[in-house]
Amino acid sequence: MRYAAFAIKPNPNMGDSLRRDYANTTAMIFGAAPSFEEIMASIMGAMLALMLFKVDLNIISIIGIVLLIGIVKKNAIMMIDFALEAERQG
Repeated sequence: MRYAAFAIKPNPNMGDSLRRDYANTTAMIFGAAPSFEEIMASIMGAMLALMLFKVDLNIISIIGIVLLIGIVKKNAIMMIDFALEAERQG
C-alpha cells in the first residue's frame, strides 16, 4: 500500500505508544505522573459505584469520571511535590 507524502501512516502499536507518550509528557511537565493502573483503578471504582447504585452510564456520569481522572492526576502530582519539598528541607 502506498501512502501520500503528507499522509499519516497507521501505527500498529498505537495503544502502547499513547500510554508511553502520556507518561513521558506528564513527567516532563509536572515531574511525575500517576501510573496507568491508578487511573484504571479509579475508572473501575467509578463504574462499580454506578453499578452498585444502579445508575446508567450517561453524559453526566462520563463527565464525573473525567473529573475523577483529573483529581487522581492532581493528587499524584501533589504527593510527589510534597515529598520532594520535604526531601529538600531535610
